[in-house]
Amino acid sequence: MYKREALEKQKNEEKERKALEVARKKQASEKAAAAAAAQEQQNKIEAPRSSSEPATWTNEQQKEMEKGMKEVSTSLPTKDRWIKIAEGVNGKSAKECFQRYKELCSKATSASGNGGK
Repeated sequence: MYKREALEKQKNEEKERKALEVARKKQASEKAAAAAAAQEQQNKIEAPRSSSEPATWTNEQQKEMEKGMKEVSTSLPTKDRWIKIAEGVNGKSAKECFQRYKELCSKATSASGNGGK
């Protein structure tokens, strides 16, 4: 009888060890997936170009950004809104789109301050 109980206990302990191992692997996998998702999100925000390289925009990219600005809700948090806008702009990140927006606003402000020159 004692031997049977000892074997049963040993089997249960082995099952627990296996369950813990599976749980650890699952947790590690979830952490890796979360890290990959965070990196992908960061890549959407940041421009892959060097800062010395000039920002060039095609007419098509400009139109895509303007369309996104009209279509994406202003009620979203700023960062999320620009990520959404950038998803519709071929080859541009959220950071690049926001920089372009600020640049154009600055040009419009200085042009209107100079009598439209």
